[in-house]
Amino acid sequence: MKGIQQNKLGAETRGVQTTRPLRIAFLTPTFATEFDSGGMGAYLHRIARALRELGHEPEVFTLSQEKASLLDFENIRVERLNLAQDIPLRLLTRLGAKVNISDLVEHLRGAWSLACAFSRRNREKPFDFLQSSDYGLAGLFIKKPSHCPHLVRCSWAADLFVRMDGNSEKLDSKLYCYLERLCIRRADLAYSPSEFVAKYYREKYGLELEVLRPPFVLETAEASSLPWELPQRYLMYFGAICPQKGADVLATALPLVWQQEPNFSMVWVGESWNGALESYRHIWGKNSPQVKWLGYLPSKPMVYGVLKRAEAVVIPSRTDNLPNTLIESLLLGVPVIGSLGASIDELVEPGRNGELVPIGDSVALAKALLRVWRRETSWMHGEVLPPSVVEQMRPDVAALNLIRLARSAPY
Repeated sequence: MKGIQQNKLGAETRGVQTTRPLRIAFLTPTFATEFDSGGMGAYLHRIARALRELGHEPEVFTLSQEKASLLDFENIRVERLNLAQDIPLRLLTRLGAKVNISDLVEHLRGAWSLACAFSRRNREKPFDFLQSSDYGLAGLFIKKPSHCPHLVRCSWAADLFVRMDGNSEKLDSKLYCYLERLCIRRADLAYSPSEFVAKYYREKYGLELEVLRPPFVLETAEASSLPWELPQRYLMYFGAICPQKGADVLATALPLVWQQEPNFSMVWVGESWNGALESYRHIWGKNSPQVKWLGYLPSKPMVYGVLKRAEAVVIPSRTDNLPNTLIESLLLGVPVIGSLGASIDELVEPGRNGELVPIGDSVALAKALLRVWRRETSWMHGEVLPPSVVEQMRPDVAALNLIRLARSAPY
């Protein structure tokens, strides 16, 4: 980190309102304009919209599978970069494949393209501050102008997360994790949406991260009608179907539930990683049809329509970072059975909006599922209350907190 100098955002952001619109750049591997934008795309959509509603000028630079283009997305300028159209960078990908680091090379290609696009646009119309994502190494090649603080939002901790998927010993994973931490160290300031990830970086690497809660808001309403026949009663799991999210813990809990409640039903929504779902069906045996899998749904209204009808959502993550599945469930008034840790417990409060069980404990999870199915929990008989930190997650407050954080950055 560089020594503290006068911050040109200073006087304009000390109060609740700023005296002029601020120009804010977001560098990201994905955004809500893309087919599979994920949690990062959802967050950026929310924060950019909140900043825009306060009168500021957010601009997004994102990688895309579509043709390179400029979009006006809800009055937000979005510049899409398509790496497949860049012939020199395509040659790098071929080289990376030969030495088995093709995934890393793809991230480096993306980071280079994002840095070039930002630099060009910043010369045309300077920004007041820049936020990049640690995921995808989005800010790795930023040569920061003296007037523009650079913030990194830590959407995950790569070495912690890839360990869950068995990839931590691969060369490209090790190099990626090193470069991700380099991105954090080179930025003026880094932050995480969860205490969980901030604590991990602090204790493991001595990196001090701020904690800044994301906006607590839905992008759209739920669909009023759905194209599937759903069970009359069901609990829901949605998100990536993989060990990191604890899908295997839930899978092994279900046979314990069916022993006592043979009619117990679930709906799962999300992409099955490495054939995980098929391996679970072998565990479920004759009860397998009682888990209805809808696959990956790119339509948020459809996801919310299924979610709104669920009696509860199950989020048994082993490691996470205040996932959107958690935020969206509580926003729609659906209680959550989640992990005691992994950032889930930062929003789920037992007796208020759900229940917590130890990480990786399928027996405890089965007992919680049974209590919900039998309607034996106190929180199912009244209004599902928002988390205590909800005030920090109001869109206007989250946007202003981001501006204040940028103002405090030493540069």
